[in-house]
Amino acid sequence: MGYSVKGLSAADRSEVIAAAVEAAAAEIDLSPYQQKPTITELAGATVTQALADNTEYRAGELTALTLTLPSSYGDTFESSVVFTSGATATNVIYPDGIKWSGMDIAESGGVTGFAPIADQRYNISFWWDGLYINAVVRGVEYEPET
Repeated sequence: MGYSVKGLSAADRSEVIAAAVEAAAAEIDLSPYQQKPTITELAGATVTQALADNTEYRAGELTALTLTLPSSYGDTFESSVVFTSGATATNVIYPDGIKWSGMDIAESGGVTGFAPIADQRYNISFWWDGLYINAVVRGVEYEPET
């Protein structure tokens, strides 16, 4: 359908343009694109969590964190984990094969992985790039409330 605004008043032009944009938007399929992530609060000092697509997991101070991955990934798989490593560094266990980058990444025996340190608030983002599960880590100094 064509729209013409020639010869219309400014108010009428605005209405025609708004109707055209609304009609075009109704024809666009946004289902392949991710929506806002689901936010899941994690309780306790020791957490075991299977990562789900389009989900952010938020925890407080953890002594131990065990992460597992889904058996298969969609092309748009993304998940994230946020937690605090307190006065004693959090013990984190995760599957082999993750391609790690960012802060507090260490190499041992030819294997690169995440090695949290004490007193940090961490954000870890995971995503599937079609070949690997990638993870990027960002940590900021944790300042406990007094």
